[in-house]
Amino acid sequence: MPPPRPLPPDRRLPGPRYFLELVKARTDDIWLVTPQCQADVLSVRWDTSDVADLIQSLEDRDFKSSEWCGTGVGMSIDCDAYSVDIDVRTLVRSSTGANVYVKFGFSLTSRPIVVVSCHP
Repeated sequence: MPPPRPLPPDRRLPGPRYFLELVKARTDDIWLVTPQCQADVLSVRWDTSDVADLIQSLEDRDFKSSEWCGTGVGMSIDCDAYSVDIDVRTLVRSSTGANVYVKFGFSLTSRPIVVVSCHP
């Protein structure tokens, strides 16, 4: 579904937009699209393989919301947001770990998982 232009003030969408198991099957190709997302991932000393591991650890119960998101590179995508309590060093679920939020989607024209936001 193409995004509305311009994005509406209320960007919420019914969701989830993507089947989580299909997203997990594509974690070999991840694009940290926003400068803030890149900085947040670096701040916890992660790289895209760690973000892939985070996505692999997600469960349906971790789903929070869906919304239209700008990417800062001239496209908007429909995204699903998840959060999970995880140890940021071992990437293992932990009730005492940080609550990590990740928001991702797919563009209409490219294959990678487009990660818009990923931070504790």
